[in-house]
Amino acid sequence: MMPTADSSSSPFDPLVVLELVSDTKEEAVTWLLSRIRDPPQIGGAGLLVEQLGPGVGAEEKDNPNLFLVGASLERLLSGAEDLGLFKEYNDGSMRGFTRSNKHNFKDFKGVSSEQLFCCNIIPGPVRHHLVH
Repeated sequence: MMPTADSSSSPFDPLVVLELVSDTKEEAVTWLLSRIRDPPQIGGAGLLVEQLGPGVGAEEKDNPNLFLVGASLERLLSGAEDLGLFKEYNDGSMRGFTRSNKHNFKDFKGVSSEQLFCCNIIPGPVRHHLVH
């Protein structure tokens, strides 16, 4: 994979695949990627992006505009709160997830999103940040 973020960024778990048409102008791709990466304070989504490499031989792809999008744990938690996702609370009730009391939700260990949400829910907050 060819990182499109700065080279000091660490690898991440891709959660969403973003494909643009192959003839998308480079300026448009650059603008979109910056909007995805820029922090929310300046109007960006604050997400992580890597461009898929061209591939080799039979695995070579025709479209260079294929990107993997992921998020830090904090952005996933923010998106989960924005979406109003429900999670089992320590008392057994179901409550809307909030970051302010995240430690009161069952199975929250603060290490990874997989420990807090089912794998089929995790891409939801990423998609939410992409469209908002």
